[in-house]
Amino acid sequence: MDDRLKKYNFDKGLRVLSYDVKDSPFTAIDVSVGVGSRYENYDEIEMAHFLEHCMFSGTKIRPNNKVIGFEVESIGGSMNATTRSEITSYYIKVPGENTKKAIEILLDMILHLLYIEQYIDLEKNVVIEELKMYKDNPQYRAWVLLDELIFKNTIMGVSLDKQIESTKDIDRSKVLSFINKHYFSNNMIISIAGNISSLDIKSTINEFFDFSSINKGTNTFSKMKFNDKDRVLLYDMKTEQSTFILGMKGFSYTDDRIYTLNVLSVILGGGFGSKLFQILRNEKGLVYDINASNTPFIDGGLFTISSGTDNRNFIKALTSIIKVLKDFGKGEFDDKDIKRAKEFIKAGLSEIYETVDRIAYSLSMGELLIGEILTLEEKKRRIDAVTKDDILSVFDNIFRDIYLASVTSFDNSQLVLDILSDV
Repeated sequence: MDDRLKKYNFDKGLRVLSYDVKDSPFTAIDVSVGVGSRYENYDEIEMAHFLEHCMFSGTKIRPNNKVIGFEVESIGGSMNATTRSEITSYYIKVPGENTKKAIEILLDMILHLLYIEQYIDLEKNVVIEELKMYKDNPQYRAWVLLDELIFKNTIMGVSLDKQIESTKDIDRSKVLSFINKHYFSNNMIISIAGNISSLDIKSTINEFFDFSSINKGTNTFSKMKFNDKDRVLLYDMKTEQSTFILGMKGFSYTDDRIYTLNVLSVILGGGFGSKLFQILRNEKGLVYDINASNTPFIDGGLFTISSGTDNRNFIKALTSIIKVLKDFGKGEFDDKDIKRAKEFIKAGLSEIYETVDRIAYSLSMGELLIGEILTLEEKKRRIDAVTKDDILSVFDNIFRDIYLASVTSFDNSQLVLDILSDV
């Protein structure tokens, strides 16, 4: 275990993590809650994201977002929040001498939210505008279409139109109900990273965390269920370029094969030296960029290959990708490819430890979603242990049922399915 990392357990199951970065002039405080869109039901669509917006609305001593923002910036800080399918995070980054004040502000925001109806109505419009922006973006739209396709008829596959319509129906009672259902003390992690050797973590948390305002509880989410009927979804936005994403079943956070899949993804579509980039861009000039990645979840994962090309080259690009995949499955990559991928990944892992905000967020994710926090050295060791046989075994496991979602003018779904079936 990294001796810079410490874990504290408090009343009602609250967990606090600290990571001492002695030479950092800044401290980051991350408060993460194990809730996201997967935890919604059909009467609560978009609630996790909306509640993230509401957290900045105001408390008794800081009655609106203007006061909160002004106070944070007056101590040299910046703040933001993010919502994913399984986690919602709120964070502040400040000069180290203002760490204690930043903790007080952030906990006040989260634990003493006023839920003012006027602000809720105002923020509904803001969230709707955000969703409309995503709807008009072909790249983002393609990702949502992929979710609609792969997770059809589940809460993970809700369309942007449905998200917009559901946001219009949000009111104060729904906000209160959702926070009471999911914001539990034992479902919350506070991570603090920076030069904090002089900070008394226990006394600071006990001083500012109002345990009377929050209880222990249990949290549930809908199980991941893949669509076993449809494989292709084509949507025409009248754009000149086809944006497309291939999707396959991946691995969860806790599946040991995730390290092999990460190496595989970099060999295929990570960086300038990847097979897909070299062939589709540098040899054939079909795409500007192409990427492969694994998105893990608590109970599964999604492996994707994403790119874009001129509408006239859509089939040519797709056929070329399938050819690369078939060759890869035959073992047409060597030790140099594997070494490049491993070094590429290890450099990315090391980069996380360069900024306190990324450290704090990664600590919260590790504790909430994985249940353990591996050291950088252990992560690198697991990457280094991956062999070519491991990669081929994982490839054979995931490259079976391939889905494709695309914003494109092409409309022959059967031809696309025939091409995908040729791996």
